[in-house]
Amino acid sequence: MKTRFALFLVVLILAAQLVGLFCVSAARERERANNPTFRLECASYDPRDLLRGHYLPLDFKILRDVPASKLDAAARERLREKHADEINRLGEEREASLMMNLDGFWLVLAPNAETGFWEVERATFDDPKIDFNANPENGRAALRLKWSGALWLRFRRPEDAPAPKTFDDVFDPAFGVTMRSYDFELPNSRFYLSEEKAKRFDAEARGNAARVVSAELFLRDDGAPVLKRLFVDGEEF
Repeated sequence: MKTRFALFLVVLILAAQLVGLFCVSAARERERANNPTFRLECASYDPRDLLRGHYLPLDFKILRDVPASKLDAAARERLREKHADEINRLGEEREASLMMNLDGFWLVLAPNAETGFWEVERATFDDPKIDFNANPENGRAALRLKWSGALWLRFRRPEDAPAPKTFDDVFDPAFGVTMRSYDFELPNSRFYLSEEKAKRFDAEARGNAARVVSAELFLRDDGAPVLKRLFVDGEEF
């Protein structure tokens, strides 16, 4: 009797786990089918080892160099209070780096009407409270690039740009200062291809700067970005 009861419990537990996996899978498929999408232009796709394992590790242009002028007022004031000395080094040097603790780093994106790609409208350390899935007609999406913890941030000014004389100059578009971080990356940024498509992509797009590679993404209900489709010169690959 005890053996039968134990066997029944094992079967019940396994069944519950299978039901749970099915529900999660169904929810992911629903998100993929129904959630609104946006397009990002790719800056590169690992030219040194493009198709190892038949996937493309995509690097998006919006994450390469974020204009410092896009930082909102609250973020600037936080930097002024705690990191003004580091940032003011840009008056004499081309680069300035700092490490800070924060609750998160978000990019608010909006579509470029000419290119169709989404670009950075503003950057913030505070949750912008934008629900793209619920209100896609607003034309704004929020990408969370960094969760709570330490963030390494590098500021850089162009070689041919004038040196900023004040803290506020660093965030003036006229000085062209940009921000970059190794922490600026999207999860799930690998696009998997079949062996046949991998070979064709390698032949058509690798090393060809004239080809425009982009990706279509959607946001899961928890806000995490997920790749959906790959495009080359506007055509789905």
